[in-house]
Amino acid sequence: MFLFLISLIFFQSARSLQLAGSAIVDATPVANCAPLAGYNHGQRRVPYFPLPQLTNCTTWMIPNKGRVTDDGIFARALALEIDGVKLIHLAIDAIGSDKGLNDAVLEAAVARGLKTPPSNIVISGTHSHSGPGAISSDFLWNIAPATDLLVPHVRAAMR
Repeated sequence: MFLFLISLIFFQSARSLQLAGSAIVDATPVANCAPLAGYNHGQRRVPYFPLPQLTNCTTWMIPNKGRVTDDGIFARALALEIDGVKLIHLAIDAIGSDKGLNDAVLEAAVARGLKTPPSNIVISGTHSHSGPGAISSDFLWNIAPATDLLVPHVRAAMR
């Protein structure tokens, strides 16, 4: 029964779909030193953990030069218009996204003329453990966020 109801919703939405578009852009950070996501233990920790070791990329993890961007970091977008309502999903190859990255992306999109309300936009990470970690500047993490490195490149890629 559940699958039947889901299929009804899906096919109803498919009939009213008016526009769809997608894009992919390279968002690989130039500063290739962000730590790999989820690998903040063992030999990847700074020597005197939990004492931070301040670098331009991280404080608790050893940067992984060359590892984060071996295959590139990409941002992907899917835009739909259903019954006149525009919906956008943006995903970046990172462990996640935080408010800082989301706000920067929305600010850049609005500056470029995007009129879709923020409530209709979902920004997320693909949760890749092969991409940058340290994506939050929240006190809980107390690490220099990779978003500081990603934001300028996401903005530039949107141009």
